[in-house]
Amino acid sequence: MKKLNSVSELKSAVQGFKPILYLRENHTQEIPDKRDILVCGGTGCTSSNSLEIIENLKSEINKAGLNDSVQVHLTGCFGFCAMGPIVKVYPDNVFYVHVSPEDAHEIVESHIKNNVVVERLLFEEPTLNHKKVKKHEDMSFYKKQLRIALRNCGHINPEDITEYIANDGYLALAKCLEEMTPQGVIDEMKKSLKNLEESDCYDVGKYTYSLLHQTRQLEYFYCQLLEQEEATPDQTFYHVSKRPEVHQMAYFNIGRGFPKEIMDAHWCYVLKDFGSKMLVIPCTSIKEDSPEASFYELDIDVRIRRYYIKSRMQLSDMRCVDIQRLDLRKRFCNVVTSREEIERFIKENVFGEDENEKSLEWGFWIYKFNSLFVSLAMTSSSFVGIT
Repeated sequence: MKKLNSVSELKSAVQGFKPILYLRENHTQEIPDKRDILVCGGTGCTSSNSLEIIENLKSEINKAGLNDSVQVHLTGCFGFCAMGPIVKVYPDNVFYVHVSPEDAHEIVESHIKNNVVVERLLFEEPTLNHKKVKKHEDMSFYKKQLRIALRNCGHINPEDITEYIANDGYLALAKCLEEMTPQGVIDEMKKSLKNLEESDCYDVGKYTYSLLHQTRQLEYFYCQLLEQEEATPDQTFYHVSKRPEVHQMAYFNIGRGFPKEIMDAHWCYVLKDFGSKMLVIPCTSIKEDSPEASFYELDIDVRIRRYYIKSRMQLSDMRCVDIQRLDLRKRFCNVVTSREEIERFIKENVFGEDENEKSLEWGFWIYKFNSLFVSLAMTSSSFVGIT
């Protein structure tokens, strides 16, 4: 396909490619003139010879002289990997499971040529006394699913960009660029995040809280700060109305991480202020059943208004964060534990020496000396060669 140079060309391409998906989106129980056969190209099905199934289907269709009326397509994972390889026939909307390359002949001969579904390859639905069902909509496995990010898996060929465009691909981007303001884009994101936040899933709630905070910060930067200063993003700097001092606790949205990393919003000890960024150490609460602090943790005393609490510094999660991650909805807290004690703990556990570290350090300097000696020797040889 040729390069698209404008939004109008993209919209024309979407309409031009729409017929590609017609059979998959318009199911019928009548005998069709044309058919699309979709074969799963997910990892599990591929390892069970789904690519060979595609080749065999194409070969059988060619032998039957049906190339003009039947097309075979690779598609993304259908999600029912235990039943793979999976083959789906449109517009009949028939779902075949545990298909082998040898089954290609029977599918073409029976289903495609004579319109007789291959019963032995249908799924046996356990909630219906193992009755064979044709459609995936009748399977309990799919009934409770609402696919969002993966809704096009099993519907389009992920290796064919024309199918993606036919399915309205890139139109959301075009809408943002052509029809919406920066504020409108952010409002749409916030609306979507609000819907997710109202779900009962803990991880989703934490994730959306983090994204919502960043969305608000982006909104302020692009929709207010840039307009006020009438400048470009690279010339504009984020300013906070107030900022914590070194040796205070402040609330930072430190973002998503891996399971064993501290993530989302946390109270953090401010170790160093670099202006646009701060070096912070995330802290966690200490509960009755909390284990003893490890060598990379330090329990400190913190004052919140009139109350004194203990908090545990997580030295292993120390990081430098952008000042935009500062959440000013919560006030700063004073740390009662002395700054000297905290800095001494950090030096001992980050820069402290034990016998192994001393050995490594000696090894490092021996290596550097040897490298320097070799470099000097090579340099001398070069000078001799030149002269």
